Amino acid sequence: MLFVIWSSLVQLGAMQEPQWKVYPNPATEYVTVEFKLQLPSRVVVKILDPNGQLIRLLTNDLYPTGTHFIKTTLFSIPTGYYLIHCERGDETWTKKLVVK
Repeated sequence: MLFVIWSSLVQLGAMQEPQWKVYPNPATEYVTVEFKLQLPSRVVVKILDPNGQLIRLLTNDLYPTGTHFIKTTLFSIPTGYYLIHCERGDETWTKKLVVK
C-alpha cells in the first residue's frame, strides 16, 4: 500500500528540523533542490510520480557539511504533479512539485 502525502513538507519520525527547499515551484524548465547539512551525510534525492514510481534519480552521493544545490532540467518530464523525495540516513522528507 502506498500513501502519498500532499503537504508542503513532510517530516517522518523523530528527526531534526529539515533544511530543504525546492524552487521554483511550479517549475517549467528546471528545478533546484537546496539543502543544508550540519554533518557530512549521504543524500538521496529523487523525483517520483504521484504513484511513487521513480522518474529521475537526482543524487545518491556523500556531501560535506554546508549548503548544497542540485539543479535539473525538466524538459523530458511531462506537465503534472510530482514528488521530490529526499533521504538522509533514516530521515525522509517529501515535497510536492508542480511541472507546468
